[in-house]
Parts: sequence; structure tokens; C-alpha cells
Amino acid sequence: PFVAAGGVQVPGEPRNEARREEIAQALLSTLERGERRHPDPDVQREIDRAHNEVRWAQAQLDDKIVGFFPHFPKAALESPEVETLSHSMHGYGAGVFRKSDVIVLQPICDGTRFTPVLEDEIEC
Repeated sequence: PFVAAGGVQVPGEPRNEARREEIAQALLSTLERGERRHPDPDVQREIDRAHNEVRWAQAQLDDKIVGFFPHFPKAALESPEVETLSHSMHGYGAGVFRKSDVIVLQPICDGTRFTPVLEDEIEC
């Protein structure tokens, strides 16, 4: 359903259906094989996004989890926009996103990992 609904993202490019289909097919075959790595950075971004989305969906079922803290790659933190994002306030402390937030990161953030934040870990 995700691929059929046009969910594949290609940041910074005009809509290129052939490229989106290529990424979608590589994504599906990689996930079907249970693999987590792919040499194409656009496919890798989608693999990471799929796994992050599953974790975020599972977190919706756990009332103790209130959000996620991003661990940005070092190169991403050199960007002023990402540096600002890493300190932004969304209600649960600096840089913590609510589990109900929809996060769309720039390609420079490829490789970002998210750690669940529990309600008793919230900074006041």
C-alpha cells in the first residue's frame, strides 16, 4: 500500500515516476529479503524511514513512550538548520519529538536514529 500510494520520497528532485518506481521496487525486494542495507542512498533512506515508521507506530501502543530523541549524524549537525532542529522544543525537552509528530528530515540527516523517550525521562 505504501509504494502504491506514492509514498517513496526523492528529496530535491522533480517528480520522476521512473526513479520513484525503481526505488520502490528495490525497497520492497530489500525488505522482503529481511536486509537493512542497500548501496543506493535513496533506497537506504526509504529502508531507514520504513523501519523508523514501524517503531513510531509501535510506540503509539505504549503509553509510557511520549516521544523520540533524534541522534543526527555528525555531518548533519554542521548544518545550521539541523543544529537548530536538534535544540528545538516540542514540549518534552530539547530536541525531543512527540510520538504523534510527523517528521520529514532533509537528506543531510540520512542515518538519523531515534531513541524512545519515556514519560519519566522528560526534562522540565
